[in-house]
Parts: sequence; structure tokens; C-alpha cells
Amino acid sequence: MLKVENCALVEAIFELSFKESSSVEDTTQLKEVAIASMPKLKKIWSGDAQEILSFQNLIKIWLGGCESLEHLLPFSVATRCSHLEELCIEGCENMKEIVAEKEFGVNVAPIFEFNQLRKLYLIDLGKLEGFYAKKHTLVCPSLKELGVYGCAKLNSYRTLSTRSSNFPDDNHQPSFIAEEEESFGRT
Repeated sequence: MLKVENCALVEAIFELSFKESSSVEDTTQLKEVAIASMPKLKKIWSGDAQEILSFQNLIKIWLGGCESLEHLLPFSVATRCSHLEELCIEGCENMKEIVAEKEFGVNVAPIFEFNQLRKLYLIDLGKLEGFYAKKHTLVCPSLKELGVYGCAKLNSYRTLSTRSSNFPDDNHQPSFIAEEEESFGRT
């Protein structure tokens, strides 16, 4: 587990830079990340993480009190976090999206597959507008708990079973798509 808290001046956690001599991606054994009370944090991952490090063992992320953070995951990490089981983001006032836009254009709408995600909590994220800024699909077939509180700008979400009935306009991009309707609540 990596736990970082009360570091007032830190602006990035993982400072990643590509080494030309290294052509093999390293996989970390990191399973949990908890980051709290870091008012100057701008990026958790700086650089293109996909070229350097794989976080495929990451199952839990807890983030709180990081007022300067606008995005949690870079695009390259988000597309490869299928084993993530729990995600909780709380009190990050300036967070706009969970996933940062890819720096180089994406021609097709990306699919973010969080196949193992069971718990998702978004709490007091006043500027959060959605999961990703552009058209995308978020698939969370194992989602059992969804708690959204104090996220006034967040767009709606829908399940695959309500796709045609509740949102006749396919141009409306929901923030979340789950496999089936569940009773979501905070435990």
C-alpha cells in the first residue's frame, strides 16, 4: 500500500519519464493507494505512464482533500485499470473529470472497462462534470455500491438496461453505465 498525506508542497506523486534504453514495461505490485490532504497536488501520474509502468495490480484508490487536482487518472492508466475494485474520491474541489483527456486525439470513443469495480464513491466534488470529457463508454459490470454526494455539476448516469427507454437521444453522454440496475447506497 502507498499512503501519502499532509504533504503541502508536493505537486506529483509518480514522476514518470521515459528512458530510451528501457523498452520493457515494468509492472508494479502496488495494490492500494491512499492520498490525503495535499492541497498543491496537480497530478498523481506525470508523464505517460503507459510507456513506463503498469498498474494492473491496483485494486483500491482513496483520494481526499486534494484541492488542486483536476483529474485522477491519465488516459493511459485508466484504460488499463480493469482490476480496480474500489474507488473513493472525496473533497477534491477542482476535480473536473476522473480521467484526463488523451493528449493526442482519439478517433473513436474510448471504452473504459472497470470489470472488477464494486464500490464507487464521489463525495463533495463541486466541479466534477463527468468521468471523461469526451464521448466514451464506462463499463462497470460488478458495481454494487455507488455513492454520489455534493457533485452538483455531475451529468447523469444510466444502465445498459435503461439505455433506450430513459435516454432517447444517443447524443446525451451519461457519466456512468452499469450492467444492471442496482440499489446504490453508502454503507
